Amino acid sequence: MNTSTDWAEQRDSLEDAAELVTRANAIILTAGAGMGVDSGLPDFRGDEGFWRAYPALREAKLGFHDMANPAHFAANPHQAWGFYGHRLALYRDTRPHQGFDLLKKWMESKSGGYSIFTSNVDGQFERAGFASNRLHECHGSIHQLQCTRPCSDATWSANDLMVQIDQNSCTWLGELPSCPRCGALARPNILMFNDSNWVYERSDSQAQLQNDWLARRVSPLVIEIGAGKSVGTVRQFSSRIAKDHKGSLIRINVEKDANDEADVTLAMPALKALQAIERLLIGSSGHESGSSAAYQLRSRTAGVTGSGPSLNAPVKTLQPEPEARTGKKHIEQTLRRRLALLALLPAEARGGGGSRIGLLTEKLQEAGYRCVRRTVERDLVDILDAKAVWLGVGIEIVPQIDPDHAHGRLWARRSHSKMLTLGLPSSESSLLIGLLVQELQAFLPASTLHALSAYQRSPDQVLQQLSNSQHSRYRQKICSLPDGPPRCPPHIDAAYFHEINEALLREEQIDMRYHASSLEDERDYKLHPIGLVRKGMFFWLLAAKEELGKILAGVSTFRIDRVRSIQRRVNDPVSPQLPLLADVLNSGVLEFLPAGQVGLLLQSAPGTSGDGLIKKYIETPFGADQHITALEHGGYQLRATVGYSRELVWALQGQAHLLRVVEPASLRHELECFAIQAAAWYAQKPALPIESGPCSEG
Repeated sequence: MNTSTDWAEQRDSLEDAAELVTRANAIILTAGAGMGVDSGLPDFRGDEGFWRAYPALREAKLGFHDMANPAHFAANPHQAWGFYGHRLALYRDTRPHQGFDLLKKWMESKSGGYSIFTSNVDGQFERAGFASNRLHECHGSIHQLQCTRPCSDATWSANDLMVQIDQNSCTWLGELPSCPRCGALARPNILMFNDSNWVYERSDSQAQLQNDWLARRVSPLVIEIGAGKSVGTVRQFSSRIAKDHKGSLIRINVEKDANDEADVTLAMPALKALQAIERLLIGSSGHESGSSAAYQLRSRTAGVTGSGPSLNAPVKTLQPEPEARTGKKHIEQTLRRRLALLALLPAEARGGGGSRIGLLTEKLQEAGYRCVRRTVERDLVDILDAKAVWLGVGIEIVPQIDPDHAHGRLWARRSHSKMLTLGLPSSESSLLIGLLVQELQAFLPASTLHALSAYQRSPDQVLQQLSNSQHSRYRQKICSLPDGPPRCPPHIDAAYFHEINEALLREEQIDMRYHASSLEDERDYKLHPIGLVRKGMFFWLLAAKEELGKILAGVSTFRIDRVRSIQRRVNDPVSPQLPLLADVLNSGVLEFLPAGQVGLLLQSAPGTSGDGLIKKYIETPFGADQHITALEHGGYQLRATVGYSRELVWALQGQAHLLRVVEPASLRHELECFAIQAAAWYAQKPALPIESGPCSEG
């Protein structure tokens, strides 16, 4: 990646980041694997990336998830220690890059101090000189050892461990490390996959110190570096701290994310981003970064009326565009983009609300406009300017307080704006949005439903217009009804749907209290959710259970109406070994869905009723290979390959007086037993007298 290109494309974001660093009175740094890449450390992105670092494991087809697993220490301890011994030697020999020094300088200059949260186990922060009592290594450290059993909660230093490895086979040479207390095999004090034996006391002690520090801080600056989405521990921690402590968030990651809700996003490698911010800090004042005179903020008052200090907060003065970007083509592109932006803004509501810059940026990018968050922010500030031409033609926008983001804003159009039609969709689009909300809201995460609600007001306005009466009446002419006899669906708390869908979206674990019909008492479960399914009138959660740190075999099903409470575990991602929902359903786990294919052979009763039933199956066949032939003595024979499911049995039970199962034998036996039991039941006299006439209610 070219540095000059990085600077040009992300200049505004870099300036914003420098301002936040200058303003901060305390900094909490959160770091993932991307932090160490500029030091020459591998980040193990995918199997190919892992095998490039460990070619000896390619032949055995052993990936990172296989090696970073406590089970491998039992199955092949020499190979397991060969892998971790190589990593230990690599981390010992690696010198932290210059970015560590820059961060240390910024953080030590803050009156409120600093703290570090990292999922990295490489020990680079301590080697760079950061104080150990300011560090929380949430996944442990390779420089600490523990017992594999473990026989105690003790950990000890790996400094005296002599590493000898056969590089060609990735195996440990000589005597394996052992526990000094019981003599069992030792292992690194690192949280691995499917790890129930990790000794977490050291990490918990670090977490307590960090929590004590955070409890005394208000609005710290969170700087997140190199945290990907595959294991979301660091990202989730960063977002939670910024929200709970009313802080700002700078997110630095080479992978660009249009949905990112960080205050500043830099799609750059760690070192280049930190060096670019440092140049701005020094260049703005001529002083070293971190000094009180560094990077003075240039600001003006926006002059926006409204309640609350944030509506009258300073708005940064935007620097003029370079001459190369002020030509006719650029002006036309800017105008088209701003018109499209106005069309996306919802109308101002009495209770506030609006759209976030991140969502607006994403929608513009989907429409083909080349822009970033800072571009959209610049456009909104220019349109907001009372001197701009926009207000002269009756276009007025307003920033609102964002209740979920300390320094963020929600943007909307004034309801009296002359350009009202710009923000309204077509009648066809309005109908589509209305049907989406009507039919699919149970499957939408809370964040998505919130975004959709911002669009829903405008379609409702469109459909209420007299010219769109046909589209409005159309929604009253369609509905979907469940199969089978009419029954009232059970009540379900909408909050449960939101929490489950949010967990599925963010791939997080959940804690759930559940009351199964077969049990008298409610029970608590720790679950790794796989998917949400609607079958008839019921919604089902499919998930893997976790007990004592281990994921149980098989998949469990939970009816949502029997859920008593549910909560996401925002710092705990689901297991990467979870099966796909489609594969789970194909296994017949819900029992209503096919558990396998069988050859079905049926015979219909001779006569009008039997013939009429066969005609219905000609129109709606059991399967693609269905074949029907007439029998010599009346009736028909039907052959088809079908899925053996509970619903198939129920359908054949309902037609047992007209259809006889010949094959398969197991299904024939099941229907025979049903017929015998039904006949015996109806042969019994009722226990209570039954009044003649129509059925009474209840």
